[in-house]
Amino acid sequence: MKSIVLVFAILAIAVLFLGCKRGSSDISPQKSGVVTFSDAGVSIEVGTGWARVDKKDPGLPICPPVLLGAAGTVNAMLFDPKILDMQAAANVMRLRFDHDGDAIRDSYQQEAFTADGGLCGRHISYSETMEKDGRIEEMRCHIFIVQRQDRRCVIINYITTPSTDSDTVRQTIQKSLKLL
Repeated sequence: MKSIVLVFAILAIAVLFLGCKRGSSDISPQKSGVVTFSDAGVSIEVGTGWARVDKKDPGLPICPPVLLGAAGTVNAMLFDPKILDMQAAANVMRLRFDHDGDAIRDSYQQEAFTADGGLCGRHISYSETMEKDGRIEEMRCHIFIVQRQDRRCVIINYITTPSTDSDTVRQTIQKSLKLL
């Protein structure tokens, strides 16, 4: 009887290990070129040096993929469907900034932009502090807001540090942003 239980236990463990998908298998190198955020309905061009994570976290409103690189992270998110105007979306971001205790008060900037394909949007940037491993670090956030044809607003986030903040990454996102 003990040997039968032992055989079933070994089989169950083997099935568990064979059936589990490792988290790292969801990460792959991103070749330069167009990255499509299908759920968000937008695409951007990227350069080299990015890893792509295609796994969706059901607890977050992030639309896969997420791009990870030495210059920071890039992701796409859908705004609340009740917000049907880019300026209203920008106002929500300003309100969040104003109520964020970690935000660096004089860092908020907002400007209009037009992508190379003619898509108009808003670029918001600001800095905030966060604690990591007992140290306070500064993060730089770049938010690009555009509006789809169904009026739903979409955000492309570029999150970085002051030392790795890249004009090239910002300009590439801003110039290449397109609706699908």
